[in-house]
Amino acid sequence: MTAITFNVLVLPDEVEQLTDAFRARLDELIAEGRLGSATIDVDSAPEDPQLREQFERQHPGHGVGERVERRWILGLEGVVGSLNATAMNLSKLLTPEAELPPDPVYRQFDDLLEAVSEYPWFLAIEP
Repeated sequence: MTAITFNVLVLPDEVEQLTDAFRARLDELIAEGRLGSATIDVDSAPEDPQLREQFERQHPGHGVGERVERRWILGLEGVVGSLNATAMNLSKLLTPEAELPPDPVYRQFDDLLEAVSEYPWFLAIEP
């Protein structure tokens, strides 16, 4: 079974909401025929200083507070197409897509236009 693992810095009371969002997105992928089936396991994850630094950098003046690291392990069967594209599709739950201008001159600065992560995260893919 293929697995996509997201380690995420999240408030404890948002874990269930985020799990439901992952489930809904996986169900959409199944309905679209891009995925055969999926399971979700949520577990605690080791503390990651980089996630905490990312949150503080993107949200100046707001401490990490009660946020904790959680790990979502998404077990996937029957992936159709690119596994990386599937992972990036799922990652949009954590970092909303930025609206980028159509003008190629402005697109040189895409990194300045990126949306701020709702939840700092990183992922690992096990094919």
